[in-house]
Amino acid sequence: MESSLGLKEVSLKDSTSKDLDM
Repeated sequence: MESSLGLKEVSLKDSTSKDLDM
């Protein structure tokens, strides 16, 4: 994993993917 910035980006993408899936 990268710095907090990378983690935040992944979290945002994960949230978006879940929203789209739902």
